[in-house]
Amino acid sequence: MMKLLFLLLLLIIPLIMVFVALRSRMVTRIFHVLALLCFYSAATVIAGDVYATNAHMTTFTTEIHHFLLNGWFLYPSAYLGVYVPYLLWMSLFSKKVEYIRALALHFAIVHCIMIIYCDNDYHS
Repeated sequence: MMKLLFLLLLLIIPLIMVFVALRSRMVTRIFHVLALLCFYSAATVIAGDVYATNAHMTTFTTEIHHFLLNGWFLYPSAYLGVYVPYLLWMSLFSKKVEYIRALALHFAIVHCIMIIYCDNDYHS
């Protein structure tokens, strides 16, 4: 059930972002600036933990949970996880007139993924 919820959120949130961004250029810039901040935040956490792992001469695979559980990595990475699909949707449908077509395509994709997902859960 949680996997399905995450899948739906990963599909719905970027479309909401597209809908809002098509209405305001300022919101689009805010999304971009926020993505840059999130990218540098997540990259800094990773770089710091890799450096600490190498400095202590420990195995990276045993120390990986330090940055995976770090909020400064987790939250920015979650935003980037919805920002990338948002960018893809915006690049496909950048004109306001084509928003309805993008929405129809999105729901067709969601429908196909849900059919495949539910079918795989049923057989496993």
